[in-house]
Amino acid sequence: IFMLPGALQWLSIGYIYSNAYTTVPQIMLRALPVAFIGIQIGSSLAFLLSRYLFRQCVLSYVEKHKIVRAIDRMMSKKGIKISILIRLAPIFPYNISNYVVGVTSLKLLDFFIGNVGIIPEVCFGLYIGSSLSNSNSLFSSLFTIIGIIIGIIFLIYMGMMAKKEMDKELKDDEDDIEAAQFSPSTSYIQRDLVFDSPFERLT
Repeated sequence: IFMLPGALQWLSIGYIYSNAYTTVPQIMLRALPVAFIGIQIGSSLAFLLSRYLFRQCVLSYVEKHKIVRAIDRMMSKKGIKISILIRLAPIFPYNISNYVVGVTSLKLLDFFIGNVGIIPEVCFGLYIGSSLSNSNSLFSSLFTIIGIIIGIIFLIYMGMMAKKEMDKELKDDEDDIEAAQFSPSTSYIQRDLVFDSPFERLT
């Protein structure tokens, strides 16, 4: 809600739980549910604040961006999938995305489910946080470094795949608009519905 970096919160949780538990699986089994519940509460509050309290303010910043308009159109058809991709792909920072999607047609339940896309990043943050108090020996330090490198590679790969899938969805959405615009069988009323601003419907 207060735009605090998510990574800092997850590092802190991982570090705190590492003082009570020794192995990474033990820490993850206990720290991940706590972190995820916090994410659900904080992100959902930001989502609702954006939709019902700060809507006009958020709209003034995002309505000029073509990608946000496209995302809004896709949310009505593939809300959960697009929400997950936004979490995985480096499109918006985590905190900002909560407010951006709040002014789209995304349903709260779909947003809630879509938050699972942030789990890989949360696990990585918890792992680093838990390693801060367990890096006394050379072996544990090397193990931590290797784990961090693997985690970074994995997150980059996941982000690239999600970005590729998001680009495909955006391209399909653009093709649908062009097809509706130039189709002889499409009535003027239907064309108006296709090109109607999603943000005008929310104001």
